[in-house]
Amino acid sequence: MAFFDDIGKKLSTAAGAVADKTKELAEIAKLNNEISKSEKKVRNLYEEIGKLMFEQEKYKTDSPAYQHCVSILAEQQKVLELTKKIEAIKNDAAIVSAPVAETVETTAKPESNDRTCPNCGYSESEEDFCTQCGAELVQEGDFTEIK
Repeated sequence: MAFFDDIGKKLSTAAGAVADKTKELAEIAKLNNEISKSEKKVRNLYEEIGKLMFEQEKYKTDSPAYQHCVSILAEQQKVLELTKKIEAIKNDAAIVSAPVAETVETTAKPESNDRTCPNCGYSESEEDFCTQCGAELVQEGDFTEIK
């Protein structure tokens, strides 16, 4: 009986140690979370200071931050130009896809197992999705409404 009492005491001691360690780990995780939140606040404050500094110094050629401001303005211009290119590509794609959609809808049903992309008109025989644009493929001759 003493043997079992000894094992019980050892298990109880071990369980207590595990519980203590779990509490420590939970407390450490909580503190690490608070540290992360504080670090994020600091980063946001640095960013806000930087924006304020940029707005105040961007046109002052004698400012120590002037060259950085010029670089920021150049990058902003680049983003604007790239955004315009994306819009132009989207507009060109919309113009090109309208006649293709009409062609797909009026195609007679062939004898093959080819599938046609309702978006770009590309034909596949094995795939469920177009390898050109990613749209779901339809059996040629199936009439689908293109939106």
